[in-house]
Amino acid sequence: MKLLPALLLACALAFPAAAQADFVPAGQPAAPATQPSAQGGGFQGPGNHGHSGGFHGPSTHHRVTSAAQASQAWDDTPCELTGNIINHAWKDKYTFRDETGTILVEIHGKQFRGQSVTPESRVRIVGEVDHDDGRVIVDVDYLEVLR
Repeated sequence: MKLLPALLLACALAFPAAAQADFVPAGQPAAPATQPSAQGGGFQGPGNHGHSGGFHGPSTHHRVTSAAQASQAWDDTPCELTGNIINHAWKDKYTFRDETGTILVEIHGKQFRGQSVTPESRVRIVGEVDHDDGRVIVDVDYLEVLR
């Protein structure tokens, strides 16, 4: 019976530290997948000679940069898209368009951060691909109006 409280305490101490490693404050873009974390470790690509542990080599995990790529990407793939939000589809879903095509994006009100966006506004959105009920949707974490 003493083993269970000890196990719970160990998990409680370990998981917040693990979650902290990938934490991105609200309103901030996620770091590129090939950038090492400020705490060391992680991917060390060419020219990055960190002195801590982790994988040192090429990565197949990359950030997609177009609607066409996002529509074909795996679930949870990071993306950074630049283009226009052309209409409000329903609830917090919008149609995003760039030079490669269109894709559905999910933008919660707080991601607008008080910025006004029209179909003519050029925006940069940062988020991740989400496969939801047979649809591919980009779940937006950060939105910036460029002009």
